[in-house]
Amino acid sequence: MATTSPAWTATPSATGEPGLATAEGLRLALVIGNGHYADAPLANPTNDARAIAAALEASGFRVVLKLNAPLREMQAAVRDFGDSLKSSGRQSTGLFYFAGHGMQIKGRNYLIPVGAEIQREDEVAYHALDAQAVLDKMESAGNSTNLLVLDACRNNPFARSFRSQQQGLAQMEAPVGTLVAFATAPGSVSSDGVGSNGLYTEHLLRAMRTPGLKVEDVFKQVRAAVRRESQGRQIPWESTSLEGDFYFLTPIRPGGALAAALQPEGAASAAAPAKPPTPAEATPLPSPEAELDDAMWQAVSRASQAGPLEAYLRRFPSGQHAQEALRRMLHLRAVEQERSAVAPPPALNPFGYGVGDRWQYQVREGWTQRQLGEYEIVVTAVQPDGSLQGQDKAELHRQGHLRALGAIPGRPAQRYSPYRPIWHELAQTVPNQRLRYSLTEGEADQAILYAVDAELRVAGQESVQVPAGTFMAYRVDLREWVTASRGHERWQEYWLTTHWYSPEVGAPVASEYSRRDQAGNTFKWRQREDLVQYRRVHDGTGSASQTAAESHADATN
Repeated sequence: MATTSPAWTATPSATGEPGLATAEGLRLALVIGNGHYADAPLANPTNDARAIAAALEASGFRVVLKLNAPLREMQAAVRDFGDSLKSSGRQSTGLFYFAGHGMQIKGRNYLIPVGAEIQREDEVAYHALDAQAVLDKMESAGNSTNLLVLDACRNNPFARSFRSQQQGLAQMEAPVGTLVAFATAPGSVSSDGVGSNGLYTEHLLRAMRTPGLKVEDVFKQVRAAVRRESQGRQIPWESTSLEGDFYFLTPIRPGGALAAALQPEGAASAAAPAKPPTPAEATPLPSPEAELDDAMWQAVSRASQAGPLEAYLRRFPSGQHAQEALRRMLHLRAVEQERSAVAPPPALNPFGYGVGDRWQYQVREGWTQRQLGEYEIVVTAVQPDGSLQGQDKAELHRQGHLRALGAIPGRPAQRYSPYRPIWHELAQTVPNQRLRYSLTEGEADQAILYAVDAELRVAGQESVQVPAGTFMAYRVDLREWVTASRGHERWQEYWLTTHWYSPEVGAPVASEYSRRDQAGNTFKWRQREDLVQYRRVHDGTGSASQTAAESHADATN
């Protein structure tokens, strides 16, 4: 889970700049993206939520971002959001955005948290967040403008066990001063997208960045673009009872700050009307891109956090204000780091893993034993929760399980949720375990998403010889039933995996992988990995460990 800021602040800004909190009041947003579902994982909601949060910050919102949130965290965030909205005053604006799985049950819409264990239809109300409760919380705050955006109209992941076969979300009536937006029409299903963002959110992000576009026109543009790109299969829908005008980025007003900034130097004062210039003397109009550059800069120039300035630099890396934006962003980052630097990051986590630990593997093709290459995992940082960061996109669970790895010989980039199981903390006393995890393999539109039901069995200890030496290792066998998907394709596979795990090494010393068709007969892929060398900088008591070569040389003397 992640949060861009710990809480909303209910003190109005006095900057008076377009797009930020001015006389029209504060702008507060709660953004939730859930994708790491055990039964039906989604690739894009966390990307969508991050992108929406950045765009909202750039338009003056104070944003709290939640990623892969369980039910209690979602409920607490909604409660805090409503309280902050209520205390921020009548003129404030609230926005709630959710991307993930959603479903309708008996005409009510429910947003599915990560970790929800829903077996029957009548359990949904107790294990999911009621979207109407969010709307009621915003309405009770008494502020003038509220927006509820739900990109949650995907297929019901529990449909096979439910009596009803209703698709998508049910229609919701917008209270006074509210706009409710759906990724597709009531009762229809939306696409998770094939790029880094869902189809709906991709076009919403584009429309939000247009200065002077009323919110109703933003969603009109989104509807037209999504309908066109989906060839009519997905048509976004809104219900609105707004009474005033709302802009994500305010119009460029004549005589305003932006217009003044665009006025040529030495222009005559407003005390006397200037003579209209001849065509030869007229100043060329700024391009639409330059107008957008200036409008976005005005929206973020007095931000008190680095996020809005980072959003500006991502959009205009060579913009007119890029140097000033970079200077201010670096200053704010330094301030934020100074505030958060309560204690230096740990060099060792509670399970004995530390900065400098490394494991190098050689990879061989499974049939011919032909060597494909080598790769290395090196721990570069220990996070406060004990998880480990490594070079080349590597991430490890605090107990050493793999969470993410860049492309290696024979395999594209991998990301696991919550992690790839190679061991279990109860394995020595309960040798058979049932586990679930998901794997995203590859990047962007070529990524394949695997939902895995695994049976893990510790078969005992074996002596294993690999290039790094000879080890007594636990043999861990996994049988894995897999549902794979890419875009609209879906198929089944059966995997057999064996790890030889050494507690001394803190990782497998060897692994064998095979992927077969659903019946378990035809091989699709086989691969073996062997440990070449490793280094544990710290052991469980914090003393220095030797390299693999030194350790095994001593053991033979």
